[in-house]
Amino acid sequence: MRGFFITGTDTEIGKTLITAFLAAGLRARGISCCPVKPLGAGGVTAGGRRISQDAIVYQRLGGAEAPLGDLNPLCLERPASPHFAAEREGIALVPGDLLASLRALAARYDFLLVEGIGGWLVPVTYEYLVADFARDAGLPVLVVSANRLGTLNHTLLTLESIRGRGLEAAGVIFTHPYPGGEADMAANNVETVRRVGQVEILGSVPYLGERIEECSDPGTVWDLVKDCFLWERIIQKLHTL
Repeated sequence: MRGFFITGTDTEIGKTLITAFLAAGLRARGISCCPVKPLGAGGVTAGGRRISQDAIVYQRLGGAEAPLGDLNPLCLERPASPHFAAEREGIALVPGDLLASLRALAARYDFLLVEGIGGWLVPVTYEYLVADFARDAGLPVLVVSANRLGTLNHTLLTLESIRGRGLEAAGVIFTHPYPGGEADMAANNVETVRRVGQVEILGSVPYLGERIEECSDPGTVWDLVKDCFLWERIIQKLHTL
């Protein structure tokens, strides 16, 4: 299995959008890849089953061609940490089953973009964290970080934990989940994470807000973000890490 495991410093900071944009950009460069959310929570009913809305975003903004059930094999009903949601629904989550679905998808693509659920240390079960799933998937980890007050602590702690578990931190991509903000602090956040975290910054996506929600043409959104990533470095890392 080759590709990236995509985690975040928090929830609701744009991991899914980044995963979809990466898929679109790599596909545009002729690279066989597929975004996948092995485990979701919340979601909607589609085709007679519960599907994470993230999988729908993969299709709409990322151009993913795989069926929704492949893009999100399992989605819990309650929008909560999976260990809690599964417990409430009487579901026993088996990490090995989630990994098996990944391996089956990996057989059809050169690279997978595997999006975790929530942040890096979110429990899948009481004994098994998202970090453990990333380790077992054996993929380098790409960190999505919200560029706002507090991001330095959250991002540096995440990087430290990734490396402490013997995994490769492939890089950081910043999002701007809120409008406005202080431009000088945002720029310093990027530089501080790069220097203190000793990590490459592979992209920075501006605040999109209602432009995402109101846009009926995915190409319009793509035009806003396509130059926000260091594509050559991302591709190089895919092939070498």
